[in-house]
Amino acid sequence: MSKAIERRSEKRGGEEKRRAILRAAVKVFAERGYHGCRIADVAREAGVAYGLVYHYFENKEALLTSVFEESWTLFGEVVATVAESDAPLGEKVRQIVSVALDAYRAHPHATQVMVLEIARSPFFLEERRLAQFEDTFRRTAAMIEVAQARGEARRDVDPMHGAYVIFGTIEMLLTGFVLHTLDAGDEGAFDAAKEDAIRIIVRGLAP
Repeated sequence: MSKAIERRSEKRGGEEKRRAILRAAVKVFAERGYHGCRIADVAREAGVAYGLVYHYFENKEALLTSVFEESWTLFGEVVATVAESDAPLGEKVRQIVSVALDAYRAHPHATQVMVLEIARSPFFLEERRLAQFEDTFRRTAAMIEVAQARGEARRDVDPMHGAYVIFGTIEMLLTGFVLHTLDAGDEGAFDAAKEDAIRIIVRGLAP
């Protein structure tokens, strides 16, 4: 029994170290850029030995891959749940936009890495990563198609085009927040940007 407890404790400890390294990588990537940082920088930020980073991650790209997979997988699951719910289209759009934009307030470094270091780099073009994006886009397009059948959305809009408009709007607002060309520090300005995005998308899709 004691050995089993020890193994579980070691497993938890290992996962905690892995997550600490991943959090450090997000911070360093955001501050220095993916190409401007080294594994040694991540180890220093995490407060661990240089070699321990390689115990959990093969190289710097593996770190970036983990950042992407954890962030996008979580968001994709939220989108899938919202898209498949029975809520009206307007409420679904509100939930998707809110989750995406609120992520910046909660996790600014991770959002910055997703926007600047992943979405706008050759890293994004790897087939497996594109497939993960496309799956979320397809689910959103299906959401719009259902809304069209219910009479909640105009029928002259291609559902996939609508999905791209939704995520394009989200991405550009996040880019503005990350680059500080839009004010995310002021709660009123942040909420106004969110409401404008929701209003524009919902009215654009309305029949």
